[in-house]
Amino acid sequence: MKNNLSINSIDDIKFNEVNFEKDNCNKNQYNFIYSCSNLKAINFKIPQGDFITIKNLSSNIVPSIVTSNAVITGLVSIQIYLLTKLILDKEKNKNNLLETKDALHLFRNYYIDLGTNSYSYSYIPEKILIKAPPGFTKESYNIWDSIIIKGPLLMKDFIKIFFEKYKVKIFSIYSGKSMLFNISLGQKENLEKTVEYFYEKVKGLKILPHQKYLILEIYAKLLDEKETNFPRIKYVIASN
Repeated sequence: MKNNLSINSIDDIKFNEVNFEKDNCNKNQYNFIYSCSNLKAINFKIPQGDFITIKNLSSNIVPSIVTSNAVITGLVSIQIYLLTKLILDKEKNKNNLLETKDALHLFRNYYIDLGTNSYSYSYIPEKILIKAPPGFTKESYNIWDSIIIKGPLLMKDFIKIFFEKYKVKIFSIYSGKSMLFNISLGQKENLEKTVEYFYEKVKGLKILPHQKYLILEIYAKLLDEKETNFPRIKYVIASN
């Protein structure tokens, strides 16, 4: 974005209002909506729509477009302009604020509930260090850290890696809100199945060709039965 802005300061940016007229097809606005809709359809591998269908749909959801989408787009744009300003200030004034931890406090996390008309924001926290279990190369980790495990692996081999290397016993494995595996639910007979098998069976989703890895989380205990925290796991899909 910075390279496309021929400006010296964020103050040089000028905004021009564009009115959306749902009954006027002569302003190329529907051409833009039609193109973006089908690009999204291609990206998510869903059926594309013809011009008339997309025009009728977009005309009927104008209230949604001008509320939730507009709010989210506006807040994201504010963050993008702030980042652009920091980049420009760094290059023009040799200001190194962008490289310091103080830059993080300039950005915000937003929570919006249009149903109850409530809005709030919070500061982005600094890295919160969590004590790591045995087997780690460092004593602590943060919420952005992850462990990379290369597949394909049988579930028993996946569990064995954590038992031998990290000295923890896995009791359950999660992908998002879905529990893929639980040692107490009589799934021991399925230990000869792959991790990919559990993912596809429980979530009801096929692993797509472009997927490079699965994000997994585990509930585990140390060998002395004490509970321990564990960073997320990037399970690399070897065949992809």
